[in-house]
Amino acid sequence: MPRSTWRCTACSKPYPKWQGFCSCGEAGTIEEGAPQASGGRVSAGVKTARRQAPVAKAPRLGDVDASAHTRRSTGLGEVDRALGGGLTAGSTSLLMASPGAGKSTLGLQIAAHEARHGGCVLIAAGEESAAQVKARADRLGVEPSLNIHVVTDPDISVIIAHIDTLKPTMLILDSLQTMASPDVDGRAGGVAQLAEVTQVLNRVCKENTITGIFVSQVTKSVDNFAGPMSVSHEVDAVIALEAPTDSPLRTLRVSKNRHGEIGMVAYMRHTETGLEEVSDPSALFTAERAEPTPGSALTVTMDGTRAITAEVQALLAPTQASNPRRVVSGMPAPRVQMLLAVAERHAGVKMWQSDAYVSTVGGASLTDPGADLAVVLAVASSALDIAVPHSLAAIGEVALSGDVRPVGLLTERLREAARMGFRTALVPGKAKFTAPDGLSVVRVDHVTRAINAIQSARAAA
Repeated sequence: MPRSTWRCTACSKPYPKWQGFCSCGEAGTIEEGAPQASGGRVSAGVKTARRQAPVAKAPRLGDVDASAHTRRSTGLGEVDRALGGGLTAGSTSLLMASPGAGKSTLGLQIAAHEARHGGCVLIAAGEESAAQVKARADRLGVEPSLNIHVVTDPDISVIIAHIDTLKPTMLILDSLQTMASPDVDGRAGGVAQLAEVTQVLNRVCKENTITGIFVSQVTKSVDNFAGPMSVSHEVDAVIALEAPTDSPLRTLRVSKNRHGEIGMVAYMRHTETGLEEVSDPSALFTAERAEPTPGSALTVTMDGTRAITAEVQALLAPTQASNPRRVVSGMPAPRVQMLLAVAERHAGVKMWQSDAYVSTVGGASLTDPGADLAVVLAVASSALDIAVPHSLAAIGEVALSGDVRPVGLLTERLREAARMGFRTALVPGKAKFTAPDGLSVVRVDHVTRAINAIQSARAAA
């Protein structure tokens, strides 16, 4: 009597019954397949490759014409810089972001720039109707005469048919989780469908020298791709558009790029007319005031491979509570609490009767340990009522012993400090670097010496 078999849609491994996880590591991918005869051997579903004569002689690498695979600007200078000069023709990029971050807006802005420069763009919209895409285009000021086409059918065979007809230079898939292939069973957005859609459209883009942008959703917990890792392996670039809560600032990070550097970062501002590039993010993360005030310190942090000036603010407020509050915004709370303990133990800052509030300016998110020294100085500045001069930047990691340790890319940090007009920089005592012209570098090996240095700098100012 025939009985049903179950297979993993990711690796095709058979199972006698349903279960939640496959041995390949995927969850929820085991689905009921075609009946197998009882007692018969279950096929693993893997096709055996047969040896055959090549259809055509493989070309010599030196004879390959790569002239068509040129850089194409996105219309946003910051995005082009992060991508190494723009998108490459014939490449595919995975653009992922949380809902409302602006990934569809960014895709439409790139499409409009491509069309304004003689390109033809096909937008495959699986989440929105053509009227909704048109409404967004009107809001962004996209000219109706541009050669931009919209298809709302999620069947990739229909999309490929439109590609054969229109011969576009750019394909925007919005979004990847809504598309499905008729050749694969399973719902749209499932593991098997995501892998098939990505593989097929990736090959279509490369064969026709089409710049592909695959917009994708992220998981609920973190800004990570909602699907199998095989999808990110297929594409040429993985781009994450991060959106801080209640902030118009957008951070674009490139974690994979076969045509450029990884770890590149671009900053943009989300407005009613689209995403606007922020060419100087250091100005966003520092407060503008005529005179320095106690409880504030400036540092130069690294966001990916980019040096950015940021400001740390601290406030100590007297309290009668038995458990004083420790409120942190913009930095890892455990790290800041450790630095507060270091400031109390080694810098003489008494906080057992004070609430402590530590925050960054402009919505900056600081995870770089190079900002540790600025946190300690901001706390000490608030406690001692001594203002840190605006012309001074504090760079260094602080250990539990109060020692100031070296950090990476210090030369790049000092160059950014000099560009932003700083005159003095506190750096770890044993750090190796090349100091730029016009910047006085003071080596400090302990937080107490750093506090003495800011008192001397304040007196000199």
